[in-house]
Amino acid sequence: MKYPKALLFPMILFQLGILAFMVFNAMRPLTTGTSITFKTRPVDPRDLMRGNYVRLNYNFNRLLRSTIEHDFLKNERLKNGDIIYLLLEPDSIYHKVYKITKYKPKEKDFPFMRAYLTSSASSTDTYFYLKAGIESYYTDKETALALEGNRFRRTEEGQSVTSVEVMLAPDGVARIKEIKYLNTNNRPIL
Repeated sequence: MKYPKALLFPMILFQLGILAFMVFNAMRPLTTGTSITFKTRPVDPRDLMRGNYVRLNYNFNRLLRSTIEHDFLKNERLKNGDIIYLLLEPDSIYHKVYKITKYKPKEKDFPFMRAYLTSSASSTDTYFYLKAGIESYYTDKETALALEGNRFRRTEEGQSVTSVEVMLAPDGVARIKEIKYLNTNNRPIL
């Protein structure tokens, strides 16, 4: 099918506009977001198609239903992929989840993070399994191996911790800003 030459330029501009919007939307939390910090446990998988990345596990990936405040009805069934909002509060230098809700919180409840269920949940389930889009960090091979090795590193001051600084956009979308090695006194390990 032939298109008139007059339509070719607008079609190219439209496609470039969509691409620019996708990049802008992905970078928005990093430029306009609020910084919070989580403690994590890195694992270093490698994939021929995806390259070197570090898989990050957080405490909020698996929440014990009985220990977390929530607004789900007793007989309500949640589906895989449903969006959930995690309300966060500081716990020393890190943040932790104190409540989960299915309704988008108001700005006064900030910071909150948008996540989604990775398995169905009913009122009889013991855990909520969640992902927030910050569970993978793509990096070079050396950094990925160093992050994985940090799980077992002991310093003179005790066990080391991997800390992730995350930027939260006002709508709860999260992006990783930086990963740091810390010792038990929360000092960077060089």
